[in-house]
Amino acid sequence: MNLQEPQYKALDQHLSRKPFIAVRTTTHLFDFPKGSKLEAENRAFPTRHFGTPYRGHHGHDSSQVNYVMASKHPVMTGLEPRFWTPDFHYAANPLGIECTPLMVGQGLKGHQRATFKEVGGHNHVMVLSAEDQERLSGSPHPLVWTVDNIQSRRALVTTIGARKSFEDPNVKRLYRNAVLWCLGRKVPKSF
Repeated sequence: MNLQEPQYKALDQHLSRKPFIAVRTTTHLFDFPKGSKLEAENRAFPTRHFGTPYRGHHGHDSSQVNYVMASKHPVMTGLEPRFWTPDFHYAANPLGIECTPLMVGQGLKGHQRATFKEVGGHNHVMVLSAEDQERLSGSPHPLVWTVDNIQSRRALVTTIGARKSFEDPNVKRLYRNAVLWCLGRKVPKSF
């Protein structure tokens, strides 16, 4: 997307003051042409507002496994600690120092649903099945993070958001929680 400079400045100022949720391709929403006055903003804008510029993805023939890191954060309330989504995996490392990662994920080759198995007695953990471990691709990257560089606003970025991902109740819950949190409202334990 390419905006005229006044439109770009209005959006830049708005995001500097207001709460927002940035979804998937917002990490690379501008494509100002080489040599234009705003060319540097192709990387500077997402770095400033989302904590990282666009760094690519693991291909359209992939999916991802998701791991909650900050289970105590309100946005993570009610989510399974691990789940699979059909999103192709975006690269978002490294995040800026002002970001707090809430969930990480890793790409999987193919679109088959991943399975987890329970391991170890009453202190069990859920691990990715051996077959799915063979499908892992690339390194883990943040999937959901807050951007904490401006005190007066709440901002959250997620690369989860492909249409089919919303078939998973965890993704629906993630978005409900994110909206409430960004607006400064209490996130209920259940809906």
